[in-house]
Amino acid sequence: MKEIEVKFRVKDFSRIHSKLRSLGAHLIWKGMEDNIFFDTKDRQLYKKGILFRLRRWNNHSVVLTVKTTPVNKSKKFKIKKEYEIEVGDFEMTQKLIETLGFLKDFQYRKFREHWRLSDTFIELDTVGRMYFVEIEGAQKAIYRAARAFDLNWKHAERRGYVTLLKGLRR
Repeated sequence: MKEIEVKFRVKDFSRIHSKLRSLGAHLIWKGMEDNIFFDTKDRQLYKKGILFRLRRWNNHSVVLTVKTTPVNKSKKFKIKKEYEIEVGDFEMTQKLIETLGFLKDFQYRKFREHWRLSDTFIELDTVGRMYFVEIEGAQKAIYRAARAFDLNWKHAERRGYVTLLKGLRR
């Protein structure tokens, strides 16, 4: 499946919440999200541009994901191939992955609100003291949603949270 998304850094979500409600968006889930990223000892996945993640949306689901290098380069959007499968048990899946020789490369938690608005998903992510509105869908739908929320493309971010958070640690 092709994933197309962009995130915008914002000061808070008050304006976004009002707009989501006025547009008739549907809140699917909200809560803490745990993310663990795995790689080989010699970082072969990273070198190939592959992301291997185990994610738990507390009281919702556990998903194993592989994302590959961008399908096409875009200055505005992050575009990747994404393969996901829902699994039953976070800890057991983590043990299975580690038994296969993969090592925990990075992990983080965030608070997420997962909304659906027509043909797009709107994620309101709180990562540390940073707030992001992530929009996922077709490019035209992302442009429409960004306009509807009055988001500034100067604050658009194509990098993933791993890259952003690792950059902050340096």
